[in-house]
Amino acid sequence: MKVAPVWLNQLGKSWVLDPTIVGALGFQLKACLKLIELKPTIVRGNGSEIIALSMASLGSTKIRVWS
Repeated sequence: MKVAPVWLNQLGKSWVLDPTIVGALGFQLKACLKLIELKPTIVRGNGSEIIALSMASLGSTKIRVWS
């Protein structure tokens, strides 16, 4: 799971984290938080997914919302 993001970061490439139903399952939330530590270029999700990640995140975040 972490191999591709690490590889893309080393190559200087962008990657997107799309945390599907992250608020519903604890193990998915933990996995997404580990992926956020790898600094995705974009986190794409609906409102509840972004809220679940931001509430669980311990670090500072920058959220930019496009409508």
